[in-house]
Amino acid sequence: MTAQQTPTFGISIASIFRTAIVGFFKNPGPLFAAAMATLATYAAFRIPAQAALNDDLLVRSIALDLVGLVLAGVVAFPWYSYSLDVVDGKPIDTRKPLESFWWIRPQLIASIFFWAGVLLGFRYLFGLLSIVVVVLYAFAGFVLADGKQRSGLKALGTSVLIGEGKRIGLVAIAAL
Repeated sequence: MTAQQTPTFGISIASIFRTAIVGFFKNPGPLFAAAMATLATYAAFRIPAQAALNDDLLVRSIALDLVGLVLAGVVAFPWYSYSLDVVDGKPIDTRKPLESFWWIRPQLIASIFFWAGVLLGFRYLFGLLSIVVVVLYAFAGFVLADGKQRSGLKALGTSVLIGEGKRIGLVAIAAL
């Protein structure tokens, strides 16, 4: 993409937070349910991963963490979809992400690359790589949920474009 073709995303970090908070309180049921499904998926792997780490089984712990994070990333797709409905000011259609499952493969691919980078950054580079990965690729799930992009790797690339000009705010969010 050339500079002339680069999309502009004129949204401030503050407006994202404001929209998210207001939207959550207008639609707590579907958003909370989707969030809990995502977190429960990860917890199902995180608890045994911690037990493996406590038993000095580092490779097993890393593998369990990575599988849990990747699967949670896939399960998060409805959450991304519902969040976009909130941002667009539309009522949440809880059935929409479940009518077709085209998104599983690209979401899985994006999730593998995203979480592998985050996890390896936490384990081996003192968290620095993790912050970079989050700052660059945090919007990939939203890109796929928007439905205009159907490739996991291209969604990661589009995420980089969305974050242009907002890196300092995104680093602050990731650091929190």
